[in-house]
Amino acid sequence: MSQVIRIGRSAGFGWCRRLVVITAVLIEDRSQSQVARDYGVSQRWISRLVARDKTEGDKAFAPRSRRPHTSPHPIATVQDDLITDLRGELRGKGLDHGPHTIAWHLHHHHHLSVGRDDQPAPARRRPGVTQPAETPSSVPAPPPSK
Repeated sequence: MSQVIRIGRSAGFGWCRRLVVITAVLIEDRSQSQVARDYGVSQRWISRLVARDKTEGDKAFAPRSRRPHTSPHPIATVQDDLITDLRGELRGKGLDHGPHTIAWHLHHHHHLSVGRDDQPAPARRRPGVTQPAETPSSVPAPPPSK
């Protein structure tokens, strides 16, 4: 009885996973069906990897962006300007100017419905407008000042 080896999908090891599968098909000369069964992946995914390896070479193993190429529902320029102005006004007053707060103000004061996930993007598109920087969790916090 053959043992099925499941390859994990943890972040950062995707290239390794792709490399193992490609190696099994191209170097070990095993069939795509057998490799799919042994590693618990779909045969279609293996076919895509093999095709990508033939066209791109080593770049086939590099991670690819999942960001869509187009935005099917972009917000209007008027809303973009309103969000940017509102964010600047709240920031100037020292108030919270995050996406939830902006969504609340747009809904209650302007009767607009813009999703909280749509809000940071307009500000990044505008020159001279900065978003609050996120602190990576891997950076240790500075010692408390005395």
